[in-house]
Amino acid sequence: MKKILLVEDEIEIQSLIADLLRNRGILVDAYANGAQATQALQKQDYDLIITDLSMPGEDGFSFIYKVKNVLSKKSKIPILVITGRAKDASFHAGLENIKDYNVGILTKPFMPGDLLTSVSKVFNVPVDKLDTLYQN
Repeated sequence: MKKILLVEDEIEIQSLIADLLRNRGILVDAYANGAQATQALQKQDYDLIITDLSMPGEDGFSFIYKVKNVLSKKSKIPILVITGRAKDASFHAGLENIKDYNVGILTKPFMPGDLLTSVSKVFNVPVDKLDTLYQN
């Protein structure tokens, strides 16, 4: 069974993403910030992390760094970044710091199909087969 850790502080977006994935049979744990997500990571295993970059407290860049360098047992988990900051200079500077971590990037606003395509690539299944992941 596939399980995703979702880190998104905008509750409406968090709910939309979580519901979209859950409707495909994927388990989703959703948190509003990196600190909460870090606690969850220390207790559970995940197959994918989807994280926003702009969040209160610990931002997405810091969270990604922590996953890849501090929580060494979790460093192999693929990460998909969702951001509305793709045009900001600070975003591109931050990308330089995580470029070796092989993260995917999805720019807000995005269509539901774009998210499902990104998730299907991580799990190496066609989009129309995502609902079979709960059986694996």
